[in-house]
Amino acid sequence: FFFLMIRRPPRSTQSRSSAASDVYKRQVHGEPCEGCWSNDPEYNLNYVVQLVQEAKTQGLHVGIYSSWGSWDATIGLNRGSPVLQNLPLWYAHYDGVPSFADGLYTFGGWTQPAIKQFKGDQTQCGVDVDNSWYP
Repeated sequence: FFFLMIRRPPRSTQSRSSAASDVYKRQVHGEPCEGCWSNDPEYNLNYVVQLVQEAKTQGLHVGIYSSWGSWDATIGLNRGSPVLQNLPLWYAHYDGVPSFADGLYTFGGWTQPAIKQFKGDQTQCGVDVDNSWYP
């Protein structure tokens, strides 16, 4: 699966970018990019839907990586799309608990996640990693 990372940019960079490569870079590098998102949540939702649709036409299996706060800041908690809701959700909540019991995946229309990232910025064998869990 290729997971599109939906993260809020730093508060100082709330402008948008129409380049799909920006989202790809954010997924690969895990860092917010300069000017990736519009101030218009509906525009952002449509942008993500278009990216997903294009990835599917290219034969990619797609999922969404986000958190409650990032989805809210970028798209809006209650805003979603049937195109996205059928995708696996990998959500981040750094509570140190490897389970879905926190319920912080009920945004954008998802009712069940696929993966939870529960601990970040760990070093294992000299490599920086984030810990994720799935049943």
